[in-house]
Amino acid sequence: MLFAGRPKGSRNKINQAYIDAFCQEFEKHGPTVFARVRKKMPHVWLRLAAELQPKQMQIEHGLSDMTDEQLRQRIAELNAAIANELAVGVAPRVGDADVGTPPSDTRH
Repeated sequence: MLFAGRPKGSRNKINQAYIDAFCQEFEKHGPTVFARVRKKMPHVWLRLAAELQPKQMQIEHGLSDMTDEQLRQRIAELNAAIANELAVGVAPRVGDADVGTPPSDTRH
């Protein structure tokens, strides 16, 4: 037994209609409502702000394009930069163009 289900594209039409209606309401009342919610219900404001953030982010780092030798060379350069800063009594700066930013999930 086969079920026909929803006509193709109907969900997209409903989603688009909802987005269009929401945008119209936002254009009329958005800033005023946002200000009121931020002041009277900050927990709702924060949840909305969090939900608007992307669920996933893809970070391009270029390391996958490097050969093993290029990776070894880059590691040696980073180690030298770190050693140099430690030798002069300056802590390495996270995110410095010379030192680089290590991935946050790296565990040794």
